[in-house]
Amino acid sequence: MINWHQGAAHPRGYPYLNVGIYLDDADANDGCLRYVPGTQHQLQDICELSEAHGWQIPEVVEQPAKAGDILVQDMMILHGSPPNRSDGVRRTIYVELRPAAGISESGLQSNPWMQLRQRWMGMVVRRADPSDWPKEWHEDLSADLETDAQEIAAISAQPVPPIPAFYCARPVETADYPVPADLRDTSRSQQHDSTEIV
Repeated sequence: MINWHQGAAHPRGYPYLNVGIYLDDADANDGCLRYVPGTQHQLQDICELSEAHGWQIPEVVEQPAKAGDILVQDMMILHGSPPNRSDGVRRTIYVELRPAAGISESGLQSNPWMQLRQRWMGMVVRRADPSDWPKEWHEDLSADLETDAQEIAAISAQPVPPIPAFYCARPVETADYPVPADLRDTSRSQQHDSTEIV
């Protein structure tokens, strides 16, 4: 279960995308992703929406997925996942994508950190078939890369916190949110948590 939230608030001059790679099925009516179209343009009053509507915010879309599916979303769209009702885990790996200009625009992470991530993309590109990447992408990336081990060590030596997600700042609990009334048995709800791997 992952309460309603918006990922990584930013100035929105550039795209900032979340790519979800599903390792397990996330079925309809069984804790799959929910999102509310159009909410990505500004921060929402998540407390008020959660209290008033629980998981049934007007215009909400339930988005099932199968293991191996890939979903792409705007980082700031309001989204969450109710608890699973069936046995088993529901794991998703999330990869965040945004252009270097967007990192500079936000001012939330440093230029040296951004340049190290560009070098990381250089490592990705040099492993790929050159025909799979537009020529200008090669021109934008560093050509003076060290070994993978050296580049990874340099990145690891300069950690920078991610841009935090935006949640309701206080606990909200209604009859059906965040845990529906019929799943309130503590032992059962603990067995049906979801995991986001970022």
